Amino acid sequence: MKEIGRISDIVSESNKLTILIGSGVNIHATHGKTTVLTSWPKLLDTAFGRKSKVSSENYILDFERRLVDKTSNQNENAANDIQNVILKKVCESIEKEQIKTTYSKDYPTYLFNKEIVSNVVSLNFDLIPERIMSSGIIPKLGKKHDSLSKYKSSNVCRYREINGIRYWHPHGDIESKQSLVLGMRQYIENVKHLEDMRRFHKSKNHSAKVENGIANSWYEALVNHPVLILGASLSDNELDIWGALINRERNFAKGINRSEHRPPVYIMWSECKSDKFNKPDWIKPIFQVDQSYYEQWQKLKQLFEVHGTL
Repeated sequence: MKEIGRISDIVSESNKLTILIGSGVNIHATHGKTTVLTSWPKLLDTAFGRKSKVSSENYILDFERRLVDKTSNQNENAANDIQNVILKKVCESIEKEQIKTTYSKDYPTYLFNKEIVSNVVSLNFDLIPERIMSSGIIPKLGKKHDSLSKYKSSNVCRYREINGIRYWHPHGDIESKQSLVLGMRQYIENVKHLEDMRRFHKSKNHSAKVENGIANSWYEALVNHPVLILGASLSDNELDIWGALINRERNFAKGINRSEHRPPVYIMWSECKSDKFNKPDWIKPIFQVDQSYYEQWQKLKQLFEVHGTL
């Protein structure tokens, strides 16, 4: 496998990079410390107020199991009422944790270079990148494109823009507990929106097409741009993200489109930590998979700093 030697091998001035980040970025920033920002089991234990003896490694089902268990121990509140209390605790615990300087000290802020990157799609609920890049003040949500007004209550086009980069949270963020996608019902809603966005994106009357490389939804950020996945293994749980990426591949499935027009998708992957690389052939490791994540992060930093402009 050939490693990427230059950022310009991935992006161009007319089509900048979308970075998709998961909790592994927080793990990198904290040097492996287990917190509510680096561990789903830890987050659920904190939100539910007790440690679980069972973990299926499917946090959606774990959340639903624990919610039903908690609801069954009383007769006053419905599961949805208890869920709202749990989501509030999730927001509070993440907010309390994310303001610690340990995250800002070693966070890979070199990634957020507007000359290279146009979108950051975060699978995390925290707002650490936004806090750091805006000097601790979380910006207001950006204005939605008029053609997408029907999605105003969803995460489809909910973003914040800082220094020319749009930050998206497909699964919500702690500024709104109602935006958080943790349970199965919320995931189903996300997938439903995904299919709406696919039809919208493919329609001849798509009046919200990318203008000057600007994405109007997290879906467009993933479908129209080169993608670099960092700190996320993209498990089978991420049905909405997989749906967007698969739609993207279908759009470029014809031979000439695949070879000449398809923006690449790269992922940071270490078999030392994450087992054998098991992604489709259209997702490529950005570095050799036999290298540790520490080594790969060092290489990535060098790539961004040396090739900081296109």
